[in-house]
Amino acid sequence: RFRSHLVIPLARSNQILVKRSHHSEVNPNAVPMKRSALPIALLVLLVVPEVELSRSVQAAAKPSQDQEQALVQAHKNWTKQTYNQRLELMQSSQRCVDAAQNIKALKDCRQRHKQARKSLRQDRRAYLNEVRNDVGLPARQMRKRRKQQV
Repeated sequence: RFRSHLVIPLARSNQILVKRSHHSEVNPNAVPMKRSALPIALLVLLVVPEVELSRSVQAAAKPSQDQEQALVQAHKNWTKQTYNQRLELMQSSQRCVDAAQNIKALKDCRQRHKQARKSLRQDRRAYLNEVRNDVGLPARQMRKRRKQQV
C-alpha cells in the first residue's frame, strides 16, 4: 500500500496532519476517509461562550420595571427643565441667520448652533447617567457620531 501525508493549514499557526491512503485503488468500494471534525468542534467551543456571554451582559443591563420608570421620569424632568434653554437656542440661531450678510456668517451661525446642541446633549447624557447610577444601572458612553455625507 502507498500512503502519503498532506499538511492542511488551519487558521494561522495550527496545522493538522491528514493521512491519505489509496485504498480506492485496491478496493473501489472503499469509503473515502472523513475529514476530522476537530477544527469545527474547536471553532464551536470558541464562538459559543462569547455568544452566551454577550447575551448575559445584555440581560444584566436590562433595567427592571422600577429602573425603567425612574429613567422615564428623568427624561420627562430633563425635557421640562431645559425647555426654555432649548427655545432660546433656537431663537438665537434664528436671529443669527436673519442677521447674516454672507455665506461665511451663515456657516458661523450653523457652527455655533451645532456646538450649543452638542453641549446640551453632553449635559443631558451626564444628567441621565447620574440617574442611571442612582438606580443601579451602568452609565452610557458617548458614541462617536458619523459625519454626514454632503
